[in-house]
Amino acid sequence: MICDLPMIMALIIVIGMDGMTPIQCALSVLNENKRPVTPEWCPQFLRALIQGCVERDPQTRPTFTQILAALDD
Repeated sequence: MICDLPMIMALIIVIGMDGMTPIQCALSVLNENKRPVTPEWCPQFLRALIQGCVERDPQTRPTFTQILAALDD
């Protein structure tokens, strides 16, 4: 199974983007290819995982098995 829009929406709600509402964020992701910026305090491995999960091409996103493995490390 590949991460999809619900994963992006969950990240947007948690991280936020430039003070936008969740709906504005979702529209900017869909229409402008914007992605949430991870905060500097976020560990690098988690930042890389988040960035992988919000890739535009679903085929390049990690599978849930890969996500779980990354979180177990």
